[in-house]
Amino acid sequence: LFQDVSADHSLSKPHLYAPGQNNEFFNKKIFAESVIHGILTSCIIFFVPYLSVSNSTRPGGMTQADLQSFGFIVATVMSIIVNLENALETWYWTGLYHFVLWGTIVVHFLFHFALYSTIIWKIFNTNYAYVGVAQAVLSTGNFWFTLLLTCAILLLPVFCREFFRMRFIPNKTDRARLNQKFRTEEKAAFVAHIQHKLRQSKRSIRSGYAFSQQAGWGPLITSGRMQSQSITYTRQPTQTTN
Repeated sequence: LFQDVSADHSLSKPHLYAPGQNNEFFNKKIFAESVIHGILTSCIIFFVPYLSVSNSTRPGGMTQADLQSFGFIVATVMSIIVNLENALETWYWTGLYHFVLWGTIVVHFLFHFALYSTIIWKIFNTNYAYVGVAQAVLSTGNFWFTLLLTCAILLLPVFCREFFRMRFIPNKTDRARLNQKFRTEEKAAFVAHIQHKLRQSKRSIRSGYAFSQQAGWGPLITSGRMQSQSITYTRQPTQTTN
């Protein structure tokens, strides 16, 4: 499902296996960076929605700072952020990965719509404080603003970091990936150029053949007029000599 470069391209570059053997993809430094990144991400996912809904109200006048609404906002933001950040780290996209990535977000909303519906309340016949919470939260503009703000705060640094790393300090895998990309693009451009030349040559052949089929000297030759004129021209000098 996941790969840095294609299998054929990796066979021609055995040095790509060296970073994994040297623990360059997972070591104490990367583990510490992952822990720090997780702590900062968790704080932002918690405090940005908390500050956003602390003094906000719904269209009906009810506060949006209740535990049920806040829990749904945090869970939704976390689900979307984790999947989008994973998408930024992925280079090899397949149909299965698209299905899993976007399907996870869709299943999250479907699960909460079912969990916060009146069906659970009717089944257990008890005081269920989560009824209608998902519909109420999603109908407010504050939720969507909080989601966009949190995504911008967490995803923009990741995007900028990857862009800076790829542009200025690429590793062996990045170089191989770019090499494969440019080779594929050059090959596609070369094939397109050859196909264009072949189409042009076929058009020139068809156009030359059509030109040869146009009416020319054929009717004049078959009519006999050129032959009679040539006979007349050849006889006149003979009569003059005699």
